[in-house]
Amino acid sequence: MTISELYISKQEHKVWVDKFQSTGNHKSGKIFAYTNTNFRSINSFLSQIAMFKDINGKSRSQWRVMSRSGQELDKHRITSLINAGWIESDNERYYLTNSGSLALRLNNAKLTSFEKWPLLFFLLQNYSFEGNKREIYVTTNRTVENLHRFNLDTDFLISNMSRIVQKKSDLYDVFKEDVFWIVSFLKDTSFVKSYLDSPQIEKDELFSYVINEHKKKKSTDLVAHKFVSSGAYSKTMLFDEWTVLCTEIMTSGDVSNGADIYLNSILNAYTLFFDKIRKPLIIDFFEKNHDSFIDCFKKIKAGEI
Repeated sequence: MTISELYISKQEHKVWVDKFQSTGNHKSGKIFAYTNTNFRSINSFLSQIAMFKDINGKSRSQWRVMSRSGQELDKHRITSLINAGWIESDNERYYLTNSGSLALRLNNAKLTSFEKWPLLFFLLQNYSFEGNKREIYVTTNRTVENLHRFNLDTDFLISNMSRIVQKKSDLYDVFKEDVFWIVSFLKDTSFVKSYLDSPQIEKDELFSYVINEHKKKKSTDLVAHKFVSSGAYSKTMLFDEWTVLCTEIMTSGDVSNGADIYLNSILNAYTLFFDKIRKPLIIDFFEKNHDSFIDCFKKIKAGEI
């Protein structure tokens, strides 16, 4: 059975399709737990905290509602902002924490979205999920461990992901990359092993099949439908998750060296993906809000695993 035949046959099992296509909780259609339709990149946290500020300290009865359904407009962002440590609750009221206030200042800073990214990455190191601290750190380590099972190392991830992201590869070119298939199906050991053992001609058949399915627009194919235009997942989301993953790999060891060195490590890692950032302005914002970043950093240290 060729790799394309195996891929197609596995889609007869709807559980397998749902597992690797869905971005819901505990699904493998994404890398990190925070990723969903409302938080499509880590920059989404800034837009979401900006929308939260209008209900800061207000009782739930004062939240905005949709005119037609009556559903609370602010409900969908609360859990993720709590997980980030940016808001906390007191019965029916939610309040900004020090980290949340810092995030608001970052949102309003005269920096590009690319320049805000390294500082945001710093702040989100305290993101927790279902009680598990430092979700980004834990998920990255688990991903690397799974990769090692196939005798692949972090250099494989960093060199390939940074190359693809930096040149802004077309989606169809991404579909032709080994790293895309390996990481997307990393939790299916047998499939990844079969993929790695396949000759290039069979891989090319798989690539062509998925690309043709994606062009059909209404295809139910796992990968093609996952990346359908305006769908739950996109190339932009994929690239952001790859950037978070590789930045975490390259910087986690510097947490023990202090906040300033840690930030510098993040900046150096990030420039492998986006090199057009003004480092002096980023560092200036960090220094002007040094006490707040140190408070965040102490929590990172306290949650070290």
